[in-house]
Amino acid sequence: MNRYGKTIRSIRIGKGLSQKDLYTGIISKSYAIGFEQGKHNITINLFEKIIQRLNMNLDEFFFLYRDTNSSLETDLWYEHEKFGRSYDIKQLSHLLAVLQTQQTPIGLVRSALVKARIKIINATLSDSKLIQPARIINPDDLLLIQSFLFTAQTWTLEEIKILANTLSLFEPVLQDQFFSQAQKSFTLYQSYDRGRSVFSSLFIHMIVELIKRNELTRAESYLNQLSDLIDYYEGAVYKILVVYLRGILQIKSGQKTAGHKKARRAVDLLASLDYSDLSAFYGAMLDRIV
Repeated sequence: MNRYGKTIRSIRIGKGLSQKDLYTGIISKSYAIGFEQGKHNITINLFEKIIQRLNMNLDEFFFLYRDTNSSLETDLWYEHEKFGRSYDIKQLSHLLAVLQTQQTPIGLVRSALVKARIKIINATLSDSKLIQPARIINPDDLLLIQSFLFTAQTWTLEEIKILANTLSLFEPVLQDQFFSQAQKSFTLYQSYDRGRSVFSSLFIHMIVELIKRNELTRAESYLNQLSDLIDYYEGAVYKILVVYLRGILQIKSGQKTAGHKKARRAVDLLASLDYSDLSAFYGAMLDRIV
């Protein structure tokens, strides 16, 4: 933990606190000086006491730490989502080039993810129809991602994010198997805001796949779980997608007029909020169903 000392020092000074204010009763003055210089380690329980005295939580600290110590690992998902949503092939290609310098298991998986995103975007731009991603992805890349997920015994948010971004690429039996594995971590993360967001995304993708497979009872069951999960203000975009998916289920169950109206309203709302990629994807799905 010695690498966190410099960030602690920056926050302490920014808050106008002296070393005495922050460290008294936790660590000695001499040890505090060495810690802030990056020379000393500190135990997790003492570190938590320091964070509490700064009136912060660990999430906020690590966000600030990553902001000042940017790394490929912390930027990947942000850039993957940002450039993917804007269909920025140039920036995604740059991200891929950087990732391909990482010849580690997770580095190879991340490269495969970005390559898949680039192929899907290129196919989308060349054909306005709803594409089938599994048919255009390199089989070796898909096998690499599949093997990685099979190998993981305990899933953290990294594995769940990978699955959320690749679920549509797998055959139904693997979709079910991987989703079941991810659900084992659900109770661990459902009270964690970042975890709720990641699981909300996974639920959306799984519900869409179940609708494609006409497994409407399971889709509705997961949709109800998703509704409970997003019962907080940060989940606005997911609430819109819940409305959309309920509309789709109404259409599939015979209530075509009411369902279409509900789903179309959600698509239009996504467009008005500048979620153009989501609006286009779910709009195309709606057109295909009706």
